[in-house]
Amino acid sequence: MNTPTETCDECGFDADEWNDQDTERTVASASALIALWTDSMPESARNVRPSAERWSVNEYVDHLREVFFGMRMLIELALEEPGRDLGPMPKPGGPGPHRTLDSQATASGFETVASALATSIRSLEADQWSYSVAFDGLAHSTTWASRHSVHDLQHHLADIADIRVSIGDATPADEGTVAQINSSDGGVPKRPVDHAIVDRRGVVGDSQNARQHHGRPWQALCLWSAEVIADLQAEGHPIGHGSAGENLTLQGLEWSRLRAGTVLEIGSVRCQLSAAAIPCAKNAQWFSDRDFNRIHHTRHPERTRWHASVLSPGEIRRGDAARVVR
Repeated sequence: MNTPTETCDECGFDADEWNDQDTERTVASASALIALWTDSMPESARNVRPSAERWSVNEYVDHLREVFFGMRMLIELALEEPGRDLGPMPKPGGPGPHRTLDSQATASGFETVASALATSIRSLEADQWSYSVAFDGLAHSTTWASRHSVHDLQHHLADIADIRVSIGDATPADEGTVAQINSSDGGVPKRPVDHAIVDRRGVVGDSQNARQHHGRPWQALCLWSAEVIADLQAEGHPIGHGSAGENLTLQGLEWSRLRAGTVLEIGSVRCQLSAAAIPCAKNAQWFSDRDFNRIHHTRHPERTRWHASVLSPGEIRRGDAARVVR
């Protein structure tokens, strides 16, 4: 008997939305994602539990380390002895006693385990994605273990964002408008459209050429600022709305205050910022000196293009409100 497709009503995870490449590259990016979602948090805040029933940020990261370690072990066991029955698995308990953990050591420990898991996933041959072991009377394949890893990551990144809100570290409320909606069948620039239907994968009809770098569920949308574009134009760069590949050019938001975990309502769509979009050489044409890294998050975080996951699909029209809700 095979394990059913893993879904989660709470965080929206659906294993059917993920392919093997997306899974491996997300696991490989896990440490960087955690660093981004916890950026600017003081050490003291990372060990605060919002309630006795919920872990602190550091405890969530350490829990992810344990999950990633377990999923790597499952993959290795499936490769060594396909079909092995592991018997009943221990049921997870509650948060348990509050642990105060060193943030740097916790992050380093997670990075080591995540790197090893990514290597194991990357090494799987085509036929090995169906290798499995059994526990609790069900077969659990290497595919399941890989997808479960990204589910836990996605779920607990959202938990980290919730904790930041609950301890008074929310992104300030703000409101702007949709200056332009952009779409293309691949490549840049993306061209303006007046209306977009947005599903869990992003703007319907939009696509990317470099699929190895784009298109994962947490990269469903790309958002950028009309004011940032105007500042670049004032510096003499031949860039415009949609040039750098953003789906939504937003106007009126205090862009420098946005961060991973920020939730926005745009039209009837609800989305959550997930990661900084990394500029590539295709964007060199929009800069007079071809220095596309002037919009790189590590150099100019106030100019970041943001990827976002779609929490609630819907429709967006030019001129719609774009609200920061948390």
